[in-house]
Amino acid sequence: MKTHQADTVWKYDQVLEAEINGHRILMDGNAPGEIPSEGPTPKPLLLAALGGCTSLDVLSIIKKSHRALQSFQVQASGNLSEGIPSVYTALFLKYEANGDADMEAAFLRAVQLSLEKYCGVAFMLQKIMPLSYSVIFNGRQLYESVPAEPEAWTLLPSQDA
Repeated sequence: MKTHQADTVWKYDQVLEAEINGHRILMDGNAPGEIPSEGPTPKPLLLAALGGCTSLDVLSIIKKSHRALQSFQVQASGNLSEGIPSVYTALFLKYEANGDADMEAAFLRAVQLSLEKYCGVAFMLQKIMPLSYSVIFNGRQLYESVPAEPEAWTLLPSQDA
């Protein structure tokens, strides 16, 4: 069985350093905007892991189709509960890309495959909270989901018609 490991060490005050496969990440317990701040608080790193996992899938799928995007980004956000402990109660992914107009369907399909088949981070998180998403290509929204309805994915009608 394959395992992953992250080692986290207290540096000083509320600052922690995590090491993952030789890469170091600073985290800070101070609230965003507080001084000093040496890094993000830990919870947003979960959002970064989700965005990174699905982004790598989408890029790999597009590359295997012998196509290329001009630009691509994923914004991951999460709703936080009130009280202690504060936990994410819902997640949202916003996929945005630019490329040749004939790539719309391929881009949407790459997102679909990532969330349905490949992204382990999304699979884990969807077991405990709803995950919804939108897909924008060349500035046009192709799709916006509500949680738990991936079978309903289709291209939205063209706004040019």
